[in-house]
Amino acid sequence: MIPLKNAHDSGGRAWDRDKKAAFGNEISYADHLIAVPASDNRRKEGQRGLEQADKGYWCDYAVDWVQVKVDWDLSVANAEWEALQEMLGTCDTKPSMTTIP
Repeated sequence: MIPLKNAHDSGGRAWDRDKKAAFGNEISYADHLIAVPASDNRRKEGQRGLEQADKGYWCDYAVDWVQVKVDWDLSVANAEWEALQEMLGTCDTKPSMTTIP
């Protein structure tokens, strides 16, 4: 779900090797890892933002993105948060979120 580079830039750089491996192999949260073709995975690690997800899936994708960030105590950049707010705006029932500056 969250590219390893994003996790690294959002606080994961301070993790030890074991925690980084745990993040990359997490299976207890069903939407943490999503099976995708290798070409999609390479694109994910590039410069594309999370708002590049299929618009029909924006709500679920944003909710899962936020959940993973919370579970792993990762930060969210300003532009990332703006994209998440737009994506969460597509939800039939807007999730309740609390921001911490």
